[in-house]
Amino acid sequence: MALKPQFEPGQFPDLPDILSPDIKLQAFTHRSYYARSAHVFEDLVDDPSPDNEKYEHLGDTVLGLVVTSLLLEMYPCLRIDTPGAADIFESYVGGLYVDQGLDAVKTWLNPLFRPYATLAYTLTRTQHGLPPLPTPSSSPPTSVGKHDGTGTPPALDLARMVPESTTIGHLALFNQHVQKANAAVEWVYSDGPSDREGKKTTPIWLVKALVDGECLGQGQGGTKKAARNEAAKGGLKGLGVYV
Repeated sequence: MALKPQFEPGQFPDLPDILSPDIKLQAFTHRSYYARSAHVFEDLVDDPSPDNEKYEHLGDTVLGLVVTSLLLEMYPCLRIDTPGAADIFESYVGGLYVDQGLDAVKTWLNPLFRPYATLAYTLTRTQHGLPPLPTPSSSPPTSVGKHDGTGTPPALDLARMVPESTTIGHLALFNQHVQKANAAVEWVYSDGPSDREGKKTTPIWLVKALVDGECLGQGQGGTKKAARNEAAKGGLKGLGVYV
C-alpha cells in the first residue's frame, strides 16, 4: 500500500546540500562505474573504493536510527518495524551524515517522514481493528469491566447499551462500544495449530481481545480479520451486549 500524505505548500523539506564536493560526488557514484571486484575483503590503504557503497550502508543505518527515533517520539508505545529505502537515498543520507553529522540528517528527515508516520500509524490501527484516535476530551477515561472495590459499577453501564443495528458486524459493533466507553482495545495474536491434513499453507490465527488489559474475548480464523470478528463476538458478551 502506497502512502501519499498531503503536504502543505512549503511543508516538504528541501534537500540539504552536501558541502564537501568529494563526498557529494562519491555519494552519487555507483559501484559499476569503477567495476571493482565485489569479492575483495579490504581495499588497499592508498586506494580505497571511490564508489558510494559504504555511504549506502552507513545511510541505511542512519536512516533507520532517525526514523525509529521519530516513531518513538511520536508513538512511544508503538511496536516498530521500520521498512527499507532506495539505495541512492540511503547513500545520500550516509554522505550527509559524514559531511555534517546526525543533527543535519534529523533536521531534514524528521519533517519529511512525520506525515508518512502519521498516515501509516492511522492505517495500521484500522488494519488491527482499532477505532480511530479519540478526539481530545477533558473527561477522564472510563474503566471497562472493573470496579473500584466498593461494589459500585462503573459510571458507564455497558450492559444497558443496546446495539443500534443487529446487521452490523461483530467487530465493528465491538469497536463502537469500546470507543463509547473511552476504553482501549488491543489484539494479541498467536499462531494456531497446523492443519493435520497437511495444508501447511493455510495459517490459523488465534487472537485475544484485551480491553484495558482484560481479556474479554478470544477467536480464531483463517485470516486475522476473521479471528478478530470471532473474538469481538465474545468481547460483546463480556461487555454485556448480546446480539
